[in-house]
Amino acid sequence: MFRISSHTPQLLKTATVQHLDKFAADGLRTLCLAYKKIDIDVFEKWHERQKEAAVSLTNRQERLDRVYDELEQDMILLGATAIEDRLQDGVPDTIAELARANIKIWVLTGDKQVLLAEHIK
Repeated sequence: MFRISSHTPQLLKTATVQHLDKFAADGLRTLCLAYKKIDIDVFEKWHERQKEAAVSLTNRQERLDRVYDELEQDMILLGATAIEDRLQDGVPDTIAELARANIKIWVLTGDKQVLLAEHIK
């Protein structure tokens, strides 16, 4: 939550982190919600840069990331949400079969480790 404004109450930040940890421990996918008000002229200039980055033929993702980073600073935290996002049917059994066959499994994910651990239980 490094992009959160210092104007966000500390109690809300602390409670949100606790909720995120609890949600992840329960195997839920988490999402923080935040906002900030910007003037229309600021948005229009930013939106032009975003559209240019989106159609860039080179380094598109890097350019988009930079443009989004411009706007996603000093945001006011609202809280967090969580949804259930279980593995597809048959995946746990397939993983178990691979493990019994001594096949090593590598899992690449952007999830918190606690969420991953909950998914592979």
